[in-house]
Amino acid sequence: MGRKVAVAPSEAPAPAPASVAEPSVLGRKIAQTATSYVGTPYRYGGEDPGRGFDCSGLAFYIFGRYGYSLPRRAREQSQSGHWVSRKDLAPGDLVFFRLSGKTNWHVGIFIGDGRFVHAPRRGRRVEIQRMDNSYYRTRYYTARRVIDGG
Repeated sequence: MGRKVAVAPSEAPAPAPASVAEPSVLGRKIAQTATSYVGTPYRYGGEDPGRGFDCSGLAFYIFGRYGYSLPRRAREQSQSGHWVSRKDLAPGDLVFFRLSGKTNWHVGIFIGDGRFVHAPRRGRRVEIQRMDNSYYRTRYYTARRVIDGG
């Protein structure tokens, strides 16, 4: 004895949201842009490709190219956007590591397939690293999604 009720178009249910792990078009562009800077020298305090990048400067610069204003320091960047679980990482997400003590934070840009781009340290260049690398796996702290949608 169920009744069928017609739903007016304006009352139609919204489509189900995409999976949290589904990469957005913009997230993929950010990841692709990050990989284009592989080989750029590390420079403490650096935030442009001509002079080099430190880890947070790389994220600051790349997201800025897409109109997103991130804080300049990794610790403050870790409060941007919203939390995302490690299993739901998508290209363009920021991944954070605690390297030593309470003050030494590190950030990279997740590019998919368990990899991220980052500016590691003095004497090195921007590189692609695996999330399951023994060094970074044990120091992983959190991830943040700054962008949403397509």
